[in-house]
Amino acid sequence: SSSSSSGSSSFSQYPHPSMINVGNFVSVKLTRANYPLWEAQMRCLISSQDLLHFIDGSKEAPPQSIHVPVLDDAGYLITKTKKENPEYVAWRRTDKLLKGWIIGSLSEDYFLGIAGTLVSESNTARDIWTKLAISSSSYSSFSQYPYPSKINVGNFVSVKLTKANYRPQWIDVPVLDDAGSETTTKNDNPEYLAWTRTDKLLKGWIIGSLTEACLGKVENLVSECYTARDVWTELEVWFGPPYF
Repeated sequence: SSSSSSGSSSFSQYPHPSMINVGNFVSVKLTRANYPLWEAQMRCLISSQDLLHFIDGSKEAPPQSIHVPVLDDAGYLITKTKKENPEYVAWRRTDKLLKGWIIGSLSEDYFLGIAGTLVSESNTARDIWTKLAISSSSYSSFSQYPYPSKINVGNFVSVKLTKANYRPQWIDVPVLDDAGSETTTKNDNPEYLAWTRTDKLLKGWIIGSLTEACLGKVENLVSECYTARDVWTELEVWFGPPYF
């Protein structure tokens, strides 16, 4: 039926990777002293599953309910009734999983002191994530919005952009307009999406294996725009053998 296929597509839209062992990616329990390390590792895990929008607010939750038309025997609209939105049900299922990942990676003292009041059903993974960021002693307003004005871009970007050296995130797809004439539209490149998904996983493996002191050497490379290779190369610069 259409309602069952709608529910099925909703659940596929919001994946539920319940078999993941968070401890394989997040090597520390969160305390007040290690927030940067914990945040970097947890963010890489969430990002590798394409679920970052649950915590960064880049995509709103779907409405909790929808209005469904009610027809009489002749097929005429009688009224509309409110029912639970299957897309919201799927979204809530994934959000609860993320909440579990976050809460399960907190130290007992940190949980009792800060996050315990946010465990209720009405609070989302993003609510807890934001509360932890604000409450962390090492997470001031200025560190939340860094201003790395002294960074030399040339230290990280070794080439000047050309058409030949830019990894295509989008591809041109031919479409027909209303008059039947062929034109093109830009679509996400499925090969690029698959590549970035694997790259995020590798990046999480690397960052998850660093001590807090080592993380400080590459913490400026944790953001989405840097790849696993960027982090690997920077670690090689810091800890690899000297070249003469």
